[in-house]
Amino acid sequence: MSAIPAGSSGAAAPAAPLSRLTVEELKSWVRVTAARIAERADELTELDAAIGDADHGANMRRGMAAVVKAIDAANGVDGAPALTTIDALLKKTGMTLVSSVGGASGPLYGSFFMRMGASQAGATELGATELSDAFDAGVAGIVARGKARAGEKTMLDAWYPALEALRAQGDDLVAATAAAASAAAEGREATKPMIATKGRASYLGERSQGHIDPGAASTAIILGALADVVAGTAEAPGAEATTPVVQPVPAPAAEEGGGAVGAGTAGAVGIVLVSHSRALAEAARDLATGLMASVSAPIGIAAGLEDGGLGTDAAVVVAAIERLAAQPGNQGVLVIADLGSGIMSAEAALERLGPDTASRARLSPAPFVEGLIGAYGAAGIGLDLEAVAAEAAKAAPAKAAQIS
Repeated sequence: MSAIPAGSSGAAAPAAPLSRLTVEELKSWVRVTAARIAERADELTELDAAIGDADHGANMRRGMAAVVKAIDAANGVDGAPALTTIDALLKKTGMTLVSSVGGASGPLYGSFFMRMGASQAGATELGATELSDAFDAGVAGIVARGKARAGEKTMLDAWYPALEALRAQGDDLVAATAAAASAAAEGREATKPMIATKGRASYLGERSQGHIDPGAASTAIILGALADVVAGTAEAPGAEATTPVVQPVPAPAAEEGGGAVGAGTAGAVGIVLVSHSRALAEAARDLATGLMASVSAPIGIAAGLEDGGLGTDAAVVVAAIERLAAQPGNQGVLVIADLGSGIMSAEAALERLGPDTASRARLSPAPFVEGLIGAYGAAGIGLDLEAVAAEAAKAAPAKAAQIS
Protein backbone atom coordinates (compact mmCIF):
# COMPACT_ATOMS: atom_id res chain seq x y z
CA MET A 1 0.00 0.00 0.00
CA SER A 2 1.49 3.29 -1.06
CA ALA A 3 1.48 6.39 1.08
CA ILE A 4 -0.32 9.45 -0.21
CA PRO A 5 1.84 12.57 -0.33
CA ALA A 6 0.29 15.80 0.80
CA GLY A 7 2.26 18.08 -1.49
CA SER A 8 2.55 18.79 -5.18
CA SER A 9 2.38 16.04 -7.78
CA GLY A 10 3.84 17.96 -10.70
CA ALA A 11 6.21 20.78 -11.58
CA ALA A 12 5.05 24.21 -12.77
CA ALA A 13 6.52 27.64 -13.14
CA PRO A 14 6.40 29.22 -9.67
CA ALA A 15 4.06 32.15 -9.08
CA ALA A 16 4.39 34.80 -6.43
CA PRO A 17 3.49 33.66 -2.91
CA LEU A 18 0.21 35.00 -1.57
CA SER A 19 -0.36 37.15 1.49
CA ARG A 20 -4.16 36.92 1.15
CA LEU A 21 -6.56 34.53 -0.61
CA THR A 22 -9.07 36.06 -3.02
CA VAL A 23 -12.15 34.30 -4.37
CA GLU A 24 -10.29 33.42 -7.58
CA GLU A 25 -7.41 31.94 -5.62
CA LEU A 26 -9.81 29.86 -3.57
CA LYS A 27 -11.25 28.61 -6.85
CA SER A 28 -7.72 27.62 -7.83
CA TRP A 29 -7.47 25.70 -4.55
CA VAL A 30 -10.65 23.80 -5.40
CA ARG A 31 -9.40 22.99 -8.91
CA VAL A 32 -5.97 21.84 -7.75
CA THR A 33 -7.60 19.75 -5.03
CA ALA A 34 -9.91 18.14 -7.57
CA ALA A 35 -6.98 17.27 -9.83
CA ARG A 36 -4.98 15.73 -6.99
CA ILE A 37 -7.94 13.77 -5.69
CA ALA A 38 -8.46 12.42 -9.21
CA GLU A 39 -4.79 11.42 -9.44
CA ARG A 40 -4.86 9.68 -6.07
CA ALA A 41 -8.39 8.27 -6.13
CA ASP A 42 -7.16 4.69 -6.47
CA GLU A 43 -4.84 5.13 -3.49
CA LEU A 44 -7.67 6.55 -1.37
CA THR A 45 -9.87 3.64 -2.38
CA GLU A 46 -7.10 1.22 -1.46
CA LEU A 47 -6.95 2.74 2.01
CA ASP A 48 -10.73 2.57 2.33
CA ALA A 49 -10.84 -1.03 1.13
CA ALA A 50 -8.82 -2.05 4.18
CA ILE A 51 -11.21 -0.60 6.78
CA GLY A 52 -14.29 0.75 5.00
CA ASP A 53 -16.47 0.50 1.92
CA ALA A 54 -13.71 0.84 -0.72
CA ASP A 55 -15.44 3.88 -2.21
CA HIS A 56 -13.72 6.93 -0.71
CA GLY A 57 -11.51 7.62 -3.72
CA ALA A 58 -14.31 7.25 -6.26
CA ASN A 59 -16.70 9.30 -4.13
CA MET A 60 -14.23 12.13 -3.61
CA ARG A 61 -13.20 12.17 -7.28
CA ARG A 62 -16.86 12.40 -8.34
CA GLY A 63 -17.63 15.07 -5.74
CA MET A 64 -14.68 17.33 -6.51
CA ALA A 65 -15.29 17.01 -10.24
CA ALA A 66 -18.88 18.11 -9.63
CA VAL A 67 -17.64 21.09 -7.61
CA VAL A 68 -15.37 22.23 -10.44
CA LYS A 69 -18.24 21.88 -12.89
CA ALA A 70 -20.52 23.89 -10.58
CA ILE A 71 -17.92 26.63 -10.16
CA ASP A 72 -17.34 26.84 -13.91
CA ALA A 73 -21.09 27.06 -14.52
CA ALA A 74 -21.33 29.83 -11.94
CA ASN A 75 -18.65 31.77 -13.81
CA GLY A 76 -21.04 32.56 -16.62
CA VAL A 77 -21.82 29.28 -18.37
CA ASP A 78 -25.58 28.56 -18.58
CA GLY A 79 -26.30 32.08 -17.38
CA ALA A 80 -25.61 31.23 -13.73
CA PRO A 81 -24.60 34.09 -11.42
CA ALA A 82 -20.91 34.46 -10.67
CA LEU A 83 -19.52 33.45 -7.29
CA THR A 84 -17.95 36.71 -6.18
CA THR A 85 -17.73 36.30 -2.39
CA ILE A 86 -15.98 33.80 -0.13
CA ASP A 87 -19.21 32.57 1.40
CA ALA A 88 -20.94 32.11 -1.96
CA LEU A 89 -18.05 30.05 -3.32
CA LEU A 90 -17.61 27.87 -0.26
CA LYS A 91 -21.33 27.30 0.23
CA LYS A 92 -21.59 26.24 -3.42
CA THR A 93 -18.66 23.88 -2.86
CA GLY A 94 -20.23 22.38 0.25
CA MET A 95 -23.71 22.02 -1.20
CA THR A 96 -22.31 20.33 -4.28
CA LEU A 97 -20.32 17.85 -2.19
CA VAL A 98 -23.37 16.99 -0.09
CA SER A 99 -25.37 16.34 -3.26
CA SER A 100 -22.77 14.43 -5.25
CA VAL A 101 -20.70 12.35 -2.84
CA GLY A 102 -22.44 9.16 -1.85
CA GLY A 103 -20.50 8.20 1.29
CA ALA A 104 -20.02 9.87 4.64
CA SER A 105 -17.38 12.20 3.19
CA GLY A 106 -20.12 14.11 1.33
CA PRO A 107 -22.00 15.36 4.40
CA LEU A 108 -18.75 15.77 6.36
CA TYR A 109 -16.77 17.78 3.80
CA GLY A 110 -19.96 19.50 2.70
CA SER A 111 -20.57 20.68 6.25
CA PHE A 112 -16.95 21.80 6.49
CA PHE A 113 -17.11 24.06 3.45
CA MET A 114 -20.60 25.39 4.20
CA ARG A 115 -19.70 26.30 7.79
CA MET A 116 -16.40 27.75 6.58
CA GLY A 117 -18.26 29.95 4.11
CA ALA A 118 -20.96 30.99 6.58
CA SER A 119 -18.27 32.28 8.94
CA GLN A 120 -17.03 34.71 6.28
CA ALA A 121 -20.29 36.23 5.03
CA GLY A 122 -19.68 38.88 2.38
CA ALA A 123 -15.89 38.62 2.50
CA THR A 124 -13.91 38.76 -0.74
CA GLU A 125 -10.48 37.75 0.59
CA LEU A 126 -8.91 35.94 3.54
CA GLY A 127 -5.71 36.54 5.43
CA ALA A 128 -4.14 33.97 7.74
CA THR A 129 -6.27 35.01 10.71
CA GLU A 130 -9.52 34.91 8.75
CA LEU A 131 -8.55 31.57 7.22
CA SER A 132 -7.94 30.17 10.71
CA ASP A 133 -11.35 31.40 11.82
CA ALA A 134 -12.98 29.89 8.74
CA PHE A 135 -11.23 26.55 9.26
CA ASP A 136 -12.26 26.58 12.90
CA ALA A 137 -15.90 26.96 11.88
CA GLY A 138 -15.51 24.28 9.22
CA VAL A 139 -13.98 21.76 11.62
CA ALA A 140 -16.81 22.47 14.06
CA GLY A 141 -19.16 21.51 11.22
CA ILE A 142 -17.39 18.17 10.81
CA VAL A 143 -17.67 17.55 14.56
CA ALA A 144 -21.38 18.40 14.58
CA ARG A 145 -22.16 16.23 11.56
CA GLY A 146 -19.93 13.25 12.39
CA LYS A 147 -20.29 13.40 16.19
CA ALA A 148 -16.63 12.45 16.48
CA ARG A 149 -13.61 13.72 18.39
CA ALA A 150 -9.83 13.50 18.22
CA GLY A 151 -8.28 10.07 18.54
CA GLU A 152 -11.14 8.10 16.97
CA LYS A 153 -9.32 7.47 13.66
CA THR A 154 -11.22 9.94 11.50
CA MET A 155 -10.42 12.95 9.32
CA LEU A 156 -10.47 15.07 12.50
CA ASP A 157 -7.12 13.53 13.42
CA ALA A 158 -5.68 15.43 10.45
CA TRP A 159 -7.84 18.56 10.76
CA TYR A 160 -7.18 19.26 14.43
CA PRO A 161 -3.36 19.36 14.21
CA ALA A 162 -3.63 21.32 10.96
CA LEU A 163 -5.81 23.95 12.60
CA GLU A 164 -3.45 24.23 15.56
CA ALA A 165 -0.44 24.62 13.25
CA LEU A 166 -2.25 27.20 11.13
CA ARG A 167 -2.99 29.40 14.13
CA ALA A 168 0.55 29.09 15.50
CA GLN A 169 2.06 30.90 12.49
CA GLY A 170 0.24 34.18 13.02
CA ASP A 171 -0.28 36.43 9.99
CA ASP A 172 2.16 34.71 7.62
CA LEU A 173 -0.19 32.96 5.18
CA VAL A 174 2.57 31.03 3.38
CA ALA A 175 4.07 29.72 6.61
CA ALA A 176 0.64 29.04 8.11
CA THR A 177 -0.70 26.96 5.24
CA ALA A 178 2.60 25.10 4.86
CA ALA A 179 2.56 24.25 8.57
CA ALA A 180 -1.08 23.15 8.33
CA ALA A 181 -0.32 20.86 5.39
CA SER A 182 2.65 19.34 7.20
CA ALA A 183 0.62 18.81 10.38
CA ALA A 184 -2.22 17.21 8.40
CA ALA A 185 0.25 14.80 6.79
CA GLU A 186 1.60 13.88 10.23
CA GLY A 187 -1.96 13.52 11.52
CA ARG A 188 -2.77 11.21 8.63
CA GLU A 189 0.16 8.94 9.54
CA ALA A 190 -0.81 9.08 13.23
CA THR A 191 -4.14 7.39 12.44
CA LYS A 192 -2.34 4.19 11.47
CA PRO A 193 -1.92 2.72 14.99
CA MET A 194 -5.32 3.97 16.20
CA ILE A 195 -8.34 1.75 16.79
CA ALA A 196 -11.36 3.15 14.95
CA THR A 197 -14.37 3.95 17.10
CA LYS A 198 -16.44 5.85 14.52
CA GLY A 199 -17.83 4.97 11.13
CA ARG A 200 -17.63 1.70 9.22
CA ALA A 201 -14.04 1.14 10.34
CA SER A 202 -15.25 0.83 13.94
CA TYR A 203 -16.85 -2.51 13.02
CA LEU A 204 -13.35 -3.96 12.74
CA GLY A 205 -12.29 -3.04 16.28
CA GLU A 206 -8.61 -3.85 16.81
CA ARG A 207 -8.32 -5.05 13.22
CA SER A 208 -8.54 -1.40 12.14
CA GLN A 209 -5.05 -0.87 13.57
CA GLY A 210 -2.22 -0.67 11.06
CA HIS A 211 -4.25 1.20 8.45
CA ILE A 212 -4.33 4.90 7.60
CA ASP A 213 -7.75 6.52 7.79
CA PRO A 214 -8.85 7.45 4.23
CA GLY A 215 -10.60 10.64 5.42
CA ALA A 216 -7.41 11.82 7.09
CA ALA A 217 -5.56 11.02 3.85
CA SER A 218 -7.93 13.10 1.71
CA THR A 219 -7.70 15.92 4.26
CA ALA A 220 -3.91 15.93 3.82
CA ILE A 221 -4.39 16.21 0.05
CA ILE A 222 -6.80 19.12 0.42
CA LEU A 223 -4.47 21.04 2.72
CA GLY A 224 -1.41 20.20 0.64
CA ALA A 225 -3.16 21.72 -2.37
CA LEU A 226 -3.95 24.87 -0.41
CA ALA A 227 -0.34 25.26 0.77
CA ASP A 228 0.95 24.97 -2.79
CA VAL A 229 -1.59 27.46 -4.16
CA VAL A 230 -0.56 29.96 -1.49
CA ALA A 231 3.17 29.32 -2.09
CA GLY A 232 2.69 29.74 -5.83
CA THR A 233 3.99 26.24 -6.63
CA ALA A 234 0.73 24.42 -7.46
CA GLU A 235 0.53 22.85 -10.87
CA ALA A 236 -2.29 23.95 -13.15
CA PRO A 237 -4.71 21.00 -13.43
CA GLY A 238 -5.62 19.67 -16.86
CA ALA A 239 -9.26 19.35 -17.84
CA GLU A 240 -9.06 15.55 -17.83
CA ALA A 241 -8.05 15.52 -14.17
CA THR A 242 -11.43 16.73 -13.00
CA THR A 243 -13.66 14.82 -15.40
CA PRO A 244 -15.70 12.07 -13.73
CA VAL A 245 -14.69 8.59 -14.85
CA VAL A 246 -18.32 7.45 -14.94
CA GLN A 247 -20.75 9.66 -16.80
CA PRO A 248 -23.95 9.97 -14.76
CA VAL A 249 -26.91 8.03 -16.08
CA PRO A 250 -30.22 9.62 -15.09
CA ALA A 251 -31.88 7.49 -12.43
CA PRO A 252 -35.43 7.82 -11.16
CA ALA A 253 -35.73 10.85 -8.91
CA ALA A 254 -37.34 10.67 -5.51
CA GLU A 255 -40.59 8.80 -6.05
CA GLU A 256 -43.86 8.63 -4.25
CA GLY A 257 -45.72 5.42 -3.66
CA GLY A 258 -48.14 3.93 -1.20
CA GLY A 259 -50.82 1.32 -0.99
CA ALA A 260 -50.91 -0.58 -4.27
CA VAL A 261 -49.20 1.89 -6.60
CA GLY A 262 -49.39 5.65 -6.55
CA ALA A 263 -50.65 8.19 -4.05
CA GLY A 264 -51.35 7.40 -0.44
CA THR A 265 -54.29 8.50 1.67
CA ALA A 266 -54.95 12.23 1.47
CA GLY A 267 -54.01 13.99 4.68
CA ALA A 268 -51.73 11.22 5.93
CA VAL A 269 -48.20 11.56 7.28
CA GLY A 270 -45.72 10.94 4.49
CA ILE A 271 -42.65 8.71 4.87
CA VAL A 272 -39.32 9.21 3.11
CA LEU A 273 -36.89 6.29 2.85
CA VAL A 274 -33.22 7.27 2.68
CA SER A 275 -30.96 4.40 1.71
CA HIS A 276 -27.65 3.75 -0.02
CA SER A 277 -29.48 1.24 -2.21
CA ARG A 278 -32.49 2.09 -4.34
CA ALA A 279 -33.30 -1.60 -4.61
CA LEU A 280 -33.35 -1.93 -0.81
CA ALA A 281 -35.63 1.08 -0.39
CA GLU A 282 -38.03 -0.17 -3.04
CA ALA A 283 -38.06 -3.65 -1.49
CA ALA A 284 -38.77 -2.20 1.96
CA ARG A 285 -41.61 -0.12 0.54
CA ASP A 286 -43.07 -3.15 -1.25
CA LEU A 287 -42.84 -5.24 1.92
CA ALA A 288 -44.63 -2.63 4.03
CA THR A 289 -47.37 -1.99 1.49
CA GLY A 290 -47.79 -5.71 0.88
CA LEU A 291 -48.10 -6.60 4.55
CA MET A 292 -50.66 -3.85 5.15
CA ALA A 293 -52.58 -3.67 1.90
CA SER A 294 -55.70 -2.46 3.70
CA VAL A 295 -54.16 0.91 4.54
CA SER A 296 -52.35 3.50 2.48
CA ALA A 297 -49.84 6.31 3.10
CA PRO A 298 -47.47 8.14 0.76
CA ILE A 299 -43.88 6.87 0.66
CA GLY A 300 -41.05 8.79 -1.00
CA ILE A 301 -37.81 7.07 -2.00
CA ALA A 302 -34.53 8.99 -1.83
CA ALA A 303 -31.98 6.26 -2.40
CA GLY A 304 -28.93 5.51 -4.52
CA LEU A 305 -26.89 7.86 -6.67
CA GLU A 306 -27.57 9.50 -10.01
CA ASP A 307 -25.16 7.12 -11.78
CA GLY A 308 -26.96 4.08 -10.37
CA GLY A 309 -24.36 3.41 -7.68
CA LEU A 310 -24.70 3.04 -3.94
CA GLY A 311 -24.90 6.21 -1.86
CA THR A 312 -27.18 8.98 -0.67
CA ASP A 313 -27.86 12.48 -1.97
CA ALA A 314 -29.15 15.15 0.41
CA ALA A 315 -30.66 17.13 -2.47
CA VAL A 316 -32.83 14.15 -3.43
CA VAL A 317 -33.86 13.77 0.22
CA VAL A 318 -34.88 17.43 0.31
CA ALA A 319 -36.93 17.02 -2.88
CA ALA A 320 -38.70 13.93 -1.50
CA ILE A 321 -39.58 15.65 1.79
CA GLU A 322 -40.82 18.80 0.04
CA ARG A 323 -42.90 16.77 -2.42
CA LEU A 324 -44.70 14.88 0.32
CA ALA A 325 -45.05 17.96 2.54
CA ALA A 326 -46.77 19.79 -0.33
CA GLN A 327 -49.52 17.18 -0.72
CA PRO A 328 -52.99 18.41 0.25
CA GLY A 329 -53.68 17.89 3.94
CA ASN A 330 -50.19 16.53 4.67
CA GLN A 331 -49.69 16.02 8.42
CA GLY A 332 -45.92 15.91 8.31
CA VAL A 333 -43.06 13.80 6.98
CA LEU A 334 -41.14 11.07 8.80
CA VAL A 335 -37.68 10.34 7.41
CA ILE A 336 -36.25 6.85 7.95
CA ALA A 337 -32.59 6.31 6.99
CA ASP A 338 -30.64 3.09 6.79
CA LEU A 339 -27.21 3.81 8.35
CA GLY A 340 -23.99 5.83 8.37
CA SER A 341 -23.89 8.43 5.65
CA GLY A 342 -27.59 7.88 4.99
CA ILE A 343 -28.28 9.41 8.39
CA MET A 344 -25.82 12.24 7.72
CA SER A 345 -27.49 12.99 4.37
CA ALA A 346 -30.91 12.99 6.04
CA GLU A 347 -29.66 15.38 8.73
CA ALA A 348 -28.14 17.65 6.07
CA ALA A 349 -31.44 17.60 4.17
CA LEU A 350 -33.46 18.63 7.21
CA GLU A 351 -31.14 21.60 7.71
CA ARG A 352 -31.85 22.77 4.14
CA LEU A 353 -35.64 22.80 4.42
CA GLY A 354 -37.65 25.97 4.73
CA PRO A 355 -38.92 26.76 8.24
CA ASP A 356 -42.49 25.59 7.63
CA THR A 357 -41.49 22.26 6.07
CA ALA A 358 -38.74 21.71 8.64
CA SER A 359 -41.25 22.12 11.46
CA ARG A 360 -43.27 19.26 9.99
CA ALA A 361 -40.40 16.83 9.36
CA ARG A 362 -38.75 14.32 11.71
CA LEU A 363 -35.77 12.01 11.38
CA SER A 364 -36.58 8.65 12.94
CA PRO A 365 -34.06 6.57 14.90
CA ALA A 366 -36.06 3.44 14.08
CA PRO A 367 -34.54 0.46 12.23
CA PHE A 368 -35.03 0.82 8.49
CA VAL A 369 -37.40 -2.04 7.62
CA GLU A 370 -39.18 -2.62 10.95
CA GLY A 371 -39.51 1.10 11.57
CA LEU A 372 -41.07 1.59 8.15
CA ILE A 373 -43.63 -1.14 8.75
CA GLY A 374 -44.70 0.41 12.06
CA ALA A 375 -44.76 3.93 10.63
CA TYR A 376 -46.65 2.91 7.51
CA GLY A 377 -49.41 1.21 9.51
CA ALA A 378 -49.77 4.22 11.82
CA ALA A 379 -49.76 6.72 8.96
CA GLY A 380 -52.20 4.59 7.01
CA ILE A 381 -54.85 4.81 9.71
CA GLY A 382 -54.47 8.57 9.95
CA LEU A 383 -52.34 9.08 13.09
CA ASP A 384 -50.44 12.36 13.39
CA LEU A 385 -46.68 12.80 12.95
CA GLU A 386 -45.73 12.34 16.60
CA ALA A 387 -47.78 9.16 16.85
CA VAL A 388 -46.34 7.80 13.60
CA ALA A 389 -42.81 8.55 14.81
CA ALA A 390 -43.54 6.87 18.15
CA GLU A 391 -44.90 3.78 16.42
CA ALA A 392 -41.78 3.54 14.26
CA ALA A 393 -39.55 3.88 17.34
CA LYS A 394 -41.27 0.90 18.97
CA ALA A 395 -39.78 -1.36 16.32
CA ALA A 396 -36.29 -1.63 17.80
CA PRO A 397 -37.16 -2.94 21.29
CA ALA A 398 -39.93 -5.07 19.82
CA LYS A 399 -37.46 -6.80 17.53
CA ALA A 400 -34.95 -7.23 20.36
CA ALA A 401 -37.65 -8.79 22.53
CA GLN A 402 -38.59 -11.20 19.77
CA ILE A 403 -34.99 -12.33 19.33
CA SER A 404 -34.38 -12.77 23.05
